[in-house]
Amino acid sequence: MDVLTRISPPERPQEKGCVNLMGISIFHHHWQGNIAELTTLLQACDIRVNTTICAGCTLAELKNISSAQLNVVVHAEYADALVPFMAERFNRGSFIPPDGAPVGFKATESWISGVCEKLDISPAPALELIKCARQKSHEALNRFNALTGLPKGATFAVDGDSSLALPLVTWLYEYLGMVPVSIRVNTGTSESMDKIKSFLQAIDCAEAWQATMENETPDVVFGSGAVIARLGLCGDPFTGIELSLPAGTYQHVIPKTYMGPQGSLYLIERIINGLASC
Repeated sequence: MDVLTRISPPERPQEKGCVNLMGISIFHHHWQGNIAELTTLLQACDIRVNTTICAGCTLAELKNISSAQLNVVVHAEYADALVPFMAERFNRGSFIPPDGAPVGFKATESWISGVCEKLDISPAPALELIKCARQKSHEALNRFNALTGLPKGATFAVDGDSSLALPLVTWLYEYLGMVPVSIRVNTGTSESMDKIKSFLQAIDCAEAWQATMENETPDVVFGSGAVIARLGLCGDPFTGIELSLPAGTYQHVIPKTYMGPQGSLYLIERIINGLASC
């Protein structure tokens, strides 16, 4: 905020259909791929990304930050101080996703629809991309379920920020039929935490909130590399999907994403192949 106050003039002509992405943490796995996927989704609706604040942006982009029409938040807990600052300093509003980060089909639809509503732009092209990804996932899931009966009924745990935990919990339960046994959240907004707790209560899984996953090793674990490595010492088979640093030993070379339609397909691929090998 000090840097922006010094280098960014508060008054610039707004570019219609132009946005800044905010609240992206470089401590999350595949943050570069997430930015690329969200940029593709926005471009489908003729929305241009001006800059991604503090995540790979340049000094020139920061100087031009006020030319965007809207600030679009990805992880609310990493933009809670920046949102009021941007409103006061640059008189720019922000879209804060009510369903958490755009992880899974439902939250991605909510995110892009909310952005387009703020900009008075049709979300139809992006929603079509999500629809096509859904159809792809149906084919893979139906084939895998016919062979194994999974992923329905498999258990999962999440250890991470509330902006990731909220969409993951709802998507894995509602779309894949998986059962939450441990949802541990230490960072996040009180609103998103309350939504997670309410959802768990509604599906009779309230005991999963902040539960210790070592008591019953879940089939699939979402967390940092350290959390997954520590659980691996218990000796029980499970599939670990790293959400944040520190990283494990697996070296990612090809760019990947956890967000948007392609991120949803990648997560499904990891889940069903992991369950098949357990």
